[in-house]
Amino acid sequence: PDVAVEPAVPALRVRHLFKEGMHWYILFNEEKEPIESKPTFPIKGDCAWLDPVTAKSRPFANGNSIHLAGHQLALVTIKNGSARSDNDISRAGS
Repeated sequence: PDVAVEPAVPALRVRHLFKEGMHWYILFNEEKEPIESKPTFPIKGDCAWLDPVTAKSRPFANGNSIHLAGHQLALVTIKNGSARSDNDISRAGS
């Protein structure tokens, strides 16, 4: 998988997109129970946590703990990272 997650969370779905020089990671909790984990993204650069409801962003340190409520979606963006030529769909917890 493109993202390392500790501890593994089978309910966490991750989609990685690279568009116009920016990496986008879409994180989604597929279950109704909340989850907490520490994702580590393989891209070096300026990370931000983007709230898709409010469109507000805040700095995010790669490897920090995240909390997603049941069926919650979140976005992590990484600027100035090394480019990748692929889009990856992976189940981060498996």
